[in-house]
Amino acid sequence: MKNLRKYQQFDYEAFLKGKELIATSTRIDDGSKSGNPGLRVELCIVGDPTAENLYEKFTVKVDGAGQDYANKLPVGTKVRITEVQKASVWGDYSQNLTITGKLGLVGR
Repeated sequence: MKNLRKYQQFDYEAFLKGKELIATSTRIDDGSKSGNPGLRVELCIVGDPTAENLYEKFTVKVDGAGQDYANKLPVGTKVRITEVQKASVWGDYSQNLTITGKLGLVGR
């Protein structure tokens, strides 16, 4: 069957509940693939009450963000994801996650 993926939904709120996240890397995205320039931030799950995805990594795309935004996210900075616009599960076995949204610093 074709186009079944468009009927899948990912409950990012339930997935992120109780998780502690840290930034592990940032890179500028010129938007050549997506058409939306911004920043790609790799996050690592360092606290997970379910222990299912501890130390797994995924990417958050922050549209419109630049180097100034990246400078506020040094490696090891604890963050939370806010204003999620899109959450996509992808890959041959649906093992990858990419979220488009904004990041907030934890404790600030």
